[in-house]
Amino acid sequence: SLAVKEAILGHQHPLIAGVLVSLAGAAQRLSRLEEALDRYQRAETVFMSAVGRDHILVAEVKNCIGAVHAEKREYEEALGWYQDALLLYKRAGVSELKLAGQYRRIGEVLRMNGELRQALSYLLRTLEVRNRVLGKRHSALSHFRVAEVLLRLGELDLSLEHYKQALECHGLAAHGGHMTR
Repeated sequence: SLAVKEAILGHQHPLIAGVLVSLAGAAQRLSRLEEALDRYQRAETVFMSAVGRDHILVAEVKNCIGAVHAEKREYEEALGWYQDALLLYKRAGVSELKLAGQYRRIGEVLRMNGELRQALSYLLRTLEVRNRVLGKRHSALSHFRVAEVLLRLGELDLSLEHYKQALECHGLAAHGGHMTR
């Protein structure tokens, strides 16, 4: 149990943070969002103390906290956590695909908050990275997300083009035996 591990390892050991993240994830899946936030925030504090404020583990926990806030429809709060994580990921030199995932998270929370132009910018970055790194067959969902935002912005021709691209990617993936994202 957590209490036993804390008694043996101390409250600031990185393994304690890992246990807290696991417990937070379970609480989140059970829709116990306040409990999840509390445990993720405790894990963030432990990781910052144990491995430093700029460590990728801190970024991962910030992402988790952002996801809980997004689930609670607290989009401004989620955006702050996601942007903090993005800065840490960039400092850590993570892969372009990892950054693309973060651009997607930020774009999605901006979209849900009605900030469509900003959302579009992040979602287009996601699409560009995925096309460049993985090839066009792996970008169906990214095209779909862009198309949805363009549709809401009233950019019907561009939206239609991205819907077509999504279908084309899906067809390429289906024939190549790949899943699409």
